[in-house]
Amino acid sequence: MLSTYLNTLPLPKFVLIEDSVAAKGGDFFEHQLRSHANRSDYATHLLIFESYFTSLKNRHSSCTCHDFTSDSLNWFKKSADLTSLTSLNENCVIFVDSLAHVLYRFGAAETYKLFTQLKNKKNVQQVVTVLHTDLLENKDKIVKYFRHLATLYIELDTKRLSYLYKKSHRKVIKQIENYHFDNKRLITETIKKPDKEIIAETLNRLPENLSTFRIGLTEKEKESRDGLVLPFLPKESESSGGKIHYSLDEIDDWDEEDPDDDLDI
Repeated sequence: MLSTYLNTLPLPKFVLIEDSVAAKGGDFFEHQLRSHANRSDYATHLLIFESYFTSLKNRHSSCTCHDFTSDSLNWFKKSADLTSLTSLNENCVIFVDSLAHVLYRFGAAETYKLFTQLKNKKNVQQVVTVLHTDLLENKDKIVKYFRHLATLYIELDTKRLSYLYKKSHRKVIKQIENYHFDNKRLITETIKKPDKEIIAETLNRLPENLSTFRIGLTEKEKESRDGLVLPFLPKESESSGGKIHYSLDEIDDWDEEDPDDDLDI
């Protein structure tokens, strides 16, 4: 279902891919980039903050690439202008290879403002970015804000992914799926919930299957077990009340004299 949500019109406006060192999102990002790069009804812009610019540009020659790596501090006035993207008037999709690098370069407030502007522009069909959560100091705070902004956010694990898709009319779809790539093609599979009745039946049969002898009891054996009276248990005829019977011994001192009389108090 995730592939359908990613590519069905109208496209989700802001797609946030959350990855980590254990589950890298590069393949996922490039898969989505390839699916848009050759479209003729809109242009594709690729903002390169992390990867080697020349290599990525050669791999995606059909995209308009913006260099933010060759002159990261803009000492030589070669770095691309990020704010110029908000003035684009053509129908386009925008890809940012690393949101974490944008945050370090421009700060959280400016980055959030920029992505909000891009999301609200009518000519921008979709914004896709990867957030390396391992690089963030205030991970929970940053992720919370950009998840709120995202139309579809995807959290990658080693073999599974979870996503939340905010459809129109306030409908929200939350799902966990298995995923892998087959010849650079994304394959996802919904994880089905197990049937409770099948699980209960399996658990009931499990001890019998694992043992070489019979563990369970027949109905007749259960009746015999329930009818057995153990010797240390009280008989049914005996009273089970809470009375206490005490018999005085010869040495018991049972009188009304003052027990502290010998203390001269």
